[in-house]
Amino acid sequence: GPISPDQYKVTYNTDRTEMTITFPNGLNQGVKISYQSQVTDPIGDEGQTISNSVDSNGQKSNSKKQVGQQGLTKSCGHVDYNAKTVTWNFDINMARQNMSNWSMTDPVPDGLTVDYKSFVLKDKDSNKTLIEGTDYTISKQGNGFTISFANALKEHATSWYTLSYKTAFETNSLPDGGTWTNTATATWTDTGGGKHSNEGQADFTPKSEFKNDGSKSGSYNAVSKQITWTVVANYNQRKLSNASITDPIIGDQDYVAGSAKLYEASINTNGSYILGTQVASANISFDSTKKQLTAKLPNDSSKAYVLTYQTSLSGKVIDQKSYDNTATYTNNEKSSDLTAKVTVPNSGNVLDKSGKQDPTNSAYALWTIGVNKAQSTFSDAVVTDEPSENQIIDESSIVIYPGKVASNGDFTEDTSNPLVLGKDYSVDLQTDSVTGKQTMKISFAKEISSAYSIHYRSLINSSKINDTLTNTASISGKGEKDVDNNTNGLTQVVNNNGSATGKNTNIVLTKSDADTKKSIAGASFELWSDVSGQKGQKLRTGT
Repeated sequence: GPISPDQYKVTYNTDRTEMTITFPNGLNQGVKISYQSQVTDPIGDEGQTISNSVDSNGQKSNSKKQVGQQGLTKSCGHVDYNAKTVTWNFDINMARQNMSNWSMTDPVPDGLTVDYKSFVLKDKDSNKTLIEGTDYTISKQGNGFTISFANALKEHATSWYTLSYKTAFETNSLPDGGTWTNTATATWTDTGGGKHSNEGQADFTPKSEFKNDGSKSGSYNAVSKQITWTVVANYNQRKLSNASITDPIIGDQDYVAGSAKLYEASINTNGSYILGTQVASANISFDSTKKQLTAKLPNDSSKAYVLTYQTSLSGKVIDQKSYDNTATYTNNEKSSDLTAKVTVPNSGNVLDKSGKQDPTNSAYALWTIGVNKAQSTFSDAVVTDEPSENQIIDESSIVIYPGKVASNGDFTEDTSNPLVLGKDYSVDLQTDSVTGKQTMKISFAKEISSAYSIHYRSLINSSKINDTLTNTASISGKGEKDVDNNTNGLTQVVNNNGSATGKNTNIVLTKSDADTKKSIAGASFELWSDVSGQKGQKLRTGT
């Protein structure tokens, strides 16, 4: 905390441009000294560097600081998008110089209209609101104005003052860059007769939906496989003349017949909208040849309107990176394009694969194949899986679950309703009797239009302590376009089940007639794994 005042003494020279601090009792600890100083000269628009040097028993230190002008600063204040007004705020004479003949000219760019009843000029130091005609005057100058101190304040204005006023804005007159830059210039004279000029500048960039006078957005529901498109028009609430929204439906999506609805809307001060009542017997038509939706808006209305409609991806192969639409809003022969892009979760995902070592039996790896997370519609779906030769598929472990999807595209497995072998799907597992190389084909019996997950396990067949199991899985099918996709899976395994001590070998088995000693044609063999003296998994068959 602060040290007590009796431990130090402060003295100044006559014009207080030098300060001396002494410690009569000496010091036995470090101290930090802080103080304030006031700038004595007005600071120009380009700012000023203030320097300060300190000397303590022969040890010197210097410091410099750049300070900005405090004669006039300007900022953009509250925007009311419903009333289409913006407030401009000024701080005047923050350095509290003694000013005479102060006046400020603000040219105000085109597209902004000054509300002369909105001016509020205050003495911030006394919190007194100044009176137009007594303390200041305003005169119109072109699109802008000049404001000047009057009477006593014209002779001496020494406080920090604040000024605010409103302009209406019209985005039809917005400059090309999309931003209004409003620059004001103040002039005044100091007590020595020196003339000064300060400049304050501020920008206002209206929200894009007010620049375009419309907006478009879309959202996908993975349960219904429908995109809901929303087009908002006339945010600026201008009078409508031959106004319309036209929306061509592009890409692989179908308009849901009769889904288009038109609503009135009100605009909040922050620029958002509130959906109002649906327009009865709205003038909406769909041209099925052009795949184009048109909504004609009520003539002479000055309301904002919202058009909503749905498109469907049902029955499609869903593989677009995004579904894009550009609507055109036209009013009084002036048009703007409103674009939206919808990303469909898992679009193009027909197959994915993952694996892990079985936590309950380290002799096995567990594999999961995700099928058709995009929820495309196609028939003759065949999943082909080729595992590496250091594993053997346990055919009896295969199970397929349907996927339950949420509207946001997330999946859960419906483990209570597994597909039925022989009815819903078939399995063809081929094993090369010489190399042991396997190929598994799983064929879906019916057209599929939702997601499934295939689970199975494979016996680790390796002589390495650490090994990697890999899989190449692929899918094929026929829909509105052919489906063809493949994916790779891999999992690291630690072979701690004893098989690492063995080695691979070749066995030749021959079955002979006991009497004639001749080989018996067509004799078939099965090789099974041994699990603690019990028959485990069937590994190989041969004839």
